[in-house]
Amino acid sequence: MATKIEWTDETWNPFHGCDPISPGCANCYARTMAKRQAAMGTPGYDPEDPFRVTLAENKLHLPLRWRKPRKIFIGSMGDLFHEEVPFAFIEKVWDIFFDCGAVWPAGSANHIFQVLTKRPERLLAFARWMNGRGRRIDYPNVWMGVTAENQEWADKRIPVLLQVPAAVRFVSYEPALGPIKLPFGWNGARRMPDGLNYYWTQPFIDWFIAGAESGPDARPAHPDWFRSARDQCAAAGVPFFFKSWGTWLPDMDCTQRVMYPNRGCWTMEDPPMNFIRRGKEMPGDLLDGQLHKEFPKVVNS
Repeated sequence: MATKIEWTDETWNPFHGCDPISPGCANCYARTMAKRQAAMGTPGYDPEDPFRVTLAENKLHLPLRWRKPRKIFIGSMGDLFHEEVPFAFIEKVWDIFFDCGAVWPAGSANHIFQVLTKRPERLLAFARWMNGRGRRIDYPNVWMGVTAENQEWADKRIPVLLQVPAAVRFVSYEPALGPIKLPFGWNGARRMPDGLNYYWTQPFIDWFIAGAESGPDARPAHPDWFRSARDQCAAAGVPFFFKSWGTWLPDMDCTQRVMYPNRGCWTMEDPPMNFIRRGKEMPGDLLDGQLHKEFPKVVNS
């Protein structure tokens, strides 16, 4: 399905539905879209409970029909690692990953699959379950990431992601709901959750996506939060992708409020900042006047 999500080319939803698990879920766009689908009578969406977890095995083979290589975000309408999605079904998803190019022929490229979850503990459990079956999950064409909307959830989710074997690990800081300090352990020791010290010479994270919230009830994100994340990534050599300011654009010097006097306003007290509701004619993806649209390097091996 074509998408407006800028860091991917296509979305693929062989399942849909989820339950809120952290503050970033408060204004879930997928829940709103599920209600719309149910209202339109779209098959698979229960009018009584449009966002309940529902598997759609008839959509599993869609990527095999797409001949042009592309980045595919699986699960824009849910979380693949929700507790109600069986490991046996997730294994079928991994079979599609494999069939679409997990073993890269020399000199060729194929689909890249981007897996994003708020439940990394279950992702790790799945990796161990697959290992017990003599299978691996770290295919070269599979990028695995977690959402970390603030420091609390970064601290809970990122260390678990780091235990998962993956060709590319990434973090989605969207919607950004507070400042975040990233666990980069460059050329030094980092104490892992089991108490042991590990020494690394490479980044823990291969890609970082950042963005503010959109929608009628969106919460604004302070520009200093994104500047800090950008600078941390630059210092560590991690590709940084700034997606959008979402609904609320920082009003740096109040001039835009004069230009657009009828826009709604939002004042953040800590740290202080004025925001105005962004119109279509206003830029939404510039951070300090610059575009940041970086991607991780893809290694075919």
